[in-house]
Amino acid sequence: MDKKLTFRYDRQGDILYINTCPSYSEQESEEIGDEIVARVNPKTGEIENIEVLFFSTRLFRTEIFDLPITAHFAHSRLAADRTSMSQSGKYDNH
Repeated sequence: MDKKLTFRYDRQGDILYINTCPSYSEQESEEIGDEIVARVNPKTGEIENIEVLFFSTRLFRTEIFDLPITAHFAHSRLAADRTSMSQSGKYDNH
């Protein structure tokens, strides 16, 4: 199931948090890139949270800031509209 992303920046720690759910103590942590930590669901292995350390200093670097993860973007309202139109026969995906 797709989950909404939330972003939170901790200015004091200079950490960007990207979350699909609140973090919890049972999650396993794994460094997946240069100062990038994934918090993983211990039962499913799914990444639930990303912590980007030293976030503000990355913004001033000249190279592209690249997260070692893949994503599928979907807008929840558009997806709901398409589902509704598809069910009513008004939307043809082909």
